[in-house]
Amino acid sequence: MPYEKLFKLKYDDNGYLESYKRNENEIQKEVDKLGFFVIVTSKEMTASEDMD
Repeated sequence: MPYEKLFKLKYDDNGYLESYKRNENEIQKEVDKLGFFVIVTSKEMTASEDMD
């Protein structure tokens, strides 16, 4: 499962999620990968026009 890297998951005998614990180190690694960009211009345009 994709969440098992970020959380320690505990299931009951029926396979239902019982509890979880955050893996703070792995979560921080993923957050560090996030970013953004800014374009500064005096021309009025929409986001889709900017991407063209």
